[in-house]
This record gives sequence, structure tokens and C-alpha cells, in this order.
Amino acid sequence: MIFEFHISREARNLYNFDESLFAQTGNIIFIDFYRVRIFADKINKKRNLVSSPEKAVKAGSLNAMGLIDEILHYIVGLYKKKIDKSIFAKA
Repeated sequence: MIFEFHISREARNLYNFDESLFAQTGNIIFIDFYRVRIFADKINKKRNLVSSPEKAVKAGSLNAMGLIDEILHYIVGLYKKKIDKSIFAKA
């Protein structure tokens, strides 16, 4: 499953992510779980996990976050289609 979510410019610079992973909107696009693991590893290499192991980023958590984001997009789309087409204008 392909999913995407926004990564701030500050985080992109701090972790030196490959810009080819990002859409023009600043969203990172993951096309497979392997890329999520590489992304998490890059973050973890910049963190002091010896003294703060709870700060480790888990690839499974990132993957879950992306799936939840996609599910919410779908739900909002259904709401817009079936209940209130002007929901975004009202927001």
C-alpha cells in the first residue's frame, strides 16, 4: 500500500532525508515497508537511544500512522460524498 504524510522542512533538514522521497507538497511517499524501515533508521541514528531508548522510532508505528491517515482520508471522503459536500468550505 502506498501512503504519505507531511514531514516538516526542519525535520527533513535535521535528518538529511533524500528529497526524492518527497512530493512537492512536502509529503513523504512510502511505496513499501522497506522504505519505512530505512526512514525510521535514519531518524534513530540521529537520536541518543542509549540514554533515551523510548525515543526510538519504530517502522511499524510509522506504517500504522500512514495507514490511519489513509483511512481517515477515506472516511472524510465518504462523509463529504454521502452527507455534506460542503464540509471543507464550512471548516
